[in-house]
Amino acid sequence: LPEEDQGYIVIAVQLPDAASIDRTREVTDRMNTVLRNTTGVENWFVLGGFSLLDGTAAPNSATAFAAWKDWKDRADPSLTQEALVAKLQKDFAQFRDAQILVLVPPSIQ
Repeated sequence: LPEEDQGYIVIAVQLPDAASIDRTREVTDRMNTVLRNTTGVENWFVLGGFSLLDGTAAPNSATAFAAWKDWKDRADPSLTQEALVAKLQKDFAQFRDAQILVLVPPSIQ
């Protein structure tokens, strides 16, 4: 199935096994800066210490949900979901102390 722009994405953050919640907070603080400076992102929230990928509470992981601006405000091709996901993946790839995955929710729940 093709990806569908549902207006939001999920971001999974994973640090090395021995990482503390303080290190995770440092990464999510930098991630907040990236999201804040990304045109097309309306708002987001971060769950530090929770891994959505395996459903566990762990100090070395975090999960974020980011909502795009309304479709009518994203007419520019650089603000399509595909372009925004690519930009965030590129920006988060610079984080050497964590693996950060930008995930588009499935078209069919």
